[in-house]
Amino acid sequence: MRVVVAILAGLLAIGASRAAAAPAAAARDLWLWDHTDLTPTSAAAHLTAARSAANATKVDPYLLLYIAWHESRFNPRERTPESGGRESCGVMTPFPRARCARRSLADQYLIGAKHLRGWFDACRGNARCALLGYAGGYRLIRACRRGPMRRRRGRNVIDLCDTAWLYLHGAREIRHTVEGGAATATTESP
Repeated sequence: MRVVVAILAGLLAIGASRAAAAPAAAARDLWLWDHTDLTPTSAAAHLTAARSAANATKVDPYLLLYIAWHESRFNPRERTPESGGRESCGVMTPFPRARCARRSLADQYLIGAKHLRGWFDACRGNARCALLGYAGGYRLIRACRRGPMRRRRGRNVIDLCDTAWLYLHGAREIRHTVEGGAATATTESP
């Protein structure tokens, strides 16, 4: 009996050490995906905040991470000027405000995730609609129903209606890096 207990204790210890190593490995993999904007420590913080916000709102954590990269390059102090003298604030820059308030990284992800969840709900789970809504509201959704919305960005011409595809592709890329390709990004609201 002592031998069985010792073996079980050993297996539990191995399982616990692997479980503890998994978040560190995932954070390292996120850092490898974008080692220019993240340090290994900040990658762990972003991964933890995104997973927590995703769990609370039932949104894909890798989608949150990609939106954070796209909107701010993971910069929690990001301030993006908007029309009317307002600015979008934080790592996910979810919507314009008169003034940016200081918030924790976890709060920034949660606010962004709730905003995205609101778009998934308004769009009845349609990912393209929800992501276009997140990026540009009903105005962008309506414009993209009529066709491409091309804009010049420097020497490039981009189609703003490709935003949803871009977000989903980026989330899939992060998921592949962090999870070793075990899964693919969701195309609908989870």
